[in-house]
Amino acid sequence: MKTILLTGAAGRIGTALRKSLKNYYHFRCVAHKSMKFADDIFVAVLVDDRG
Repeated sequence: MKTILLTGAAGRIGTALRKSLKNYYHFRCVAHKSMKFADDIFVAVLVDDRG
C-alpha cells in the first residue's frame, strides 16, 4: 500500500479524500488540530506573521 502525505487532513476536502481512498492508500496527515481518527498525524500551525 502506498503512503500519501495529506495536508489539510481535517478539512472538508481532506476528510473526503481520506474516506474515499482509505482502502487504497495509507495517509500521513498534517493538520492544524489533533484528529481522533488518524493514528499517523503531525499537528502544525504554519503561519507567516512577518506582516
